[in-house]
Amino acid sequence: MVTFHDGDVAGVVASYVSEGLALGEPVVVVATLEHLAALDETLIGLGWVPAALRADDRLRTLDATETLASFFVDGVLDTEALRACFMSVLAGIRGGSSGVRIFCELVTLLWERGEVAAVLALEAWWNERAAEQSFTLLCGYPHSVLGEHSLADVGRVCELHSDILPPPSYHAHGPEAGGESPVEESSWAFLPVPQAIPVLRRFVSATLRSWGEEALVPDAALVTSEMATNAVNHADSPFHASIVRAAGVVRIAIVDSGPGAAAQRTAAEDDLSGRGIVIVDALADRWGHEILHAGKVVWAEFLSTAPRARSA
Repeated sequence: MVTFHDGDVAGVVASYVSEGLALGEPVVVVATLEHLAALDETLIGLGWVPAALRADDRLRTLDATETLASFFVDGVLDTEALRACFMSVLAGIRGGSSGVRIFCELVTLLWERGEVAAVLALEAWWNERAAEQSFTLLCGYPHSVLGEHSLADVGRVCELHSDILPPPSYHAHGPEAGGESPVEESSWAFLPVPQAIPVLRRFVSATLRSWGEEALVPDAALVTSEMATNAVNHADSPFHASIVRAAGVVRIAIVDSGPGAAAQRTAAEDDLSGRGIVIVDALADRWGHEILHAGKVVWAEFLSTAPRARSA
């Protein structure tokens, strides 16, 4: 599973496809026409000739929108028809190869339409097929839609994958924050991967600086990092981070879908972990947690240090 921003799609898929082709693996790509065109252009830049690859049955491409319309009728996924198509495609492209590499955006279209149950059914279907056939599957989700669904739903999708790959932007700049006109609230959804933690720190730091809260950056970034690490390592959950400034207080909150509550524990001198909440308690002016219907929120507050302009 990989999440991406719109500008990342061609690069992510082309790298995945190119790697497979270099290993002698035939490749199947099920994507929107827009993304298929961008893929061809990027592959050409990498030295491949898409038309020749298709002619040699080394690359098979399908329009995701058209394909989904064939197998998703009246809100129900026709798994038998999908299986027949899948087997037909593999039979035509496999040749002498022992494995096939697949990229599929069917889940993307379903997710964007809010068909979460169908997404889970399709992901489970792919796992069943993996027990019958040898293939490598990469599913793509636009990172923007993760924040539009419940963390529990995102968590269930993550559980159906053997690996979760962060978007390339996690290795670059991460989510944007602030600007010339400072906002008073900012939030972002993150995947349960270690790479999310430094991105979150940059997100919080950039937001605070845009508000003139430079003095809060060191402590707030560390506190946020500890709270988010708990969500990733202990709750194994995607999480939603928000930072709000109001009435002279900056409040940072991490919401995850994991069970239990945040609590301090005593760590031995040689323990490598277990001090997260102790650090939060020591650095924040106030902190606490609340149990939600599905998960929990852990929050920390800091007194604002930036001068505020007075209304005339």
